[in-house]
Amino acid sequence: MLSGYNLLMICPSCESEFREGFTHCRSCDVDLVEPSKTPGIRLAVKAGFGSTPTKSAPHIIFPTEFCCNCGLRDTSVAVKSQNTRLTRYFGFFGAEYTADFALPFCANCAATAKRRPSGMLHRTIAAALITAIVFFGLVFYGIEKNDQPLLERSIWIALVSGVVVTTLWYLTRRPRGEQTSFYQPVTIQGIERGPGTSVNELALGFTNERYLHAFVAGNFDVVSAGRVVVEHVS
Repeated sequence: MLSGYNLLMICPSCESEFREGFTHCRSCDVDLVEPSKTPGIRLAVKAGFGSTPTKSAPHIIFPTEFCCNCGLRDTSVAVKSQNTRLTRYFGFFGAEYTADFALPFCANCAATAKRRPSGMLHRTIAAALITAIVFFGLVFYGIEKNDQPLLERSIWIALVSGVVVTTLWYLTRRPRGEQTSFYQPVTIQGIERGPGTSVNELALGFTNERYLHAFVAGNFDVVSAGRVVVEHVS
């Protein structure tokens, strides 16, 4: 379940949402259950300046027999909540999807559950900030020392510094030991929204290929139906 979403009861069949006082879904003729007792996941959607209703994704279950990152199978493996996010930008507008995945992590990989993958936008912003800091530092120093050659070359020195420092920083963020990813090992790759609060298709990426196969085996119906698309990502 997503934190912060005020939902009391849900229909396990059609996934309709009900507030306090409701105990039965007339459309499906089934009793309502608490959201935590449904095997599926839910996606919170934020678009523009507000939030749209929470989207009901296909019912999926994540295997818990071994670490979803390194594949370790021992007593240190425990299920942790990984807050997963997908952001799509369309010019100045965009939509952000977030969901909590209950995934198994060993002690050495537990920290990766909190590291969201950094895309090209994040790396560009980091390089731009470093470039700006170096540039203004060189300009202030050049003015103080009356160093005209330094002032003339400051922009080029800053640009090279920004690229080099950013590249070296991300080169250090590599998987360690048997890890398949320094970042979150299971990510949302894409979403096809359906009518109302439904999701027609959910695309997931897995860095551990063995865990991907275990996921497919445990969710064969929704994967074979095309409602969940899986892929191996690096």
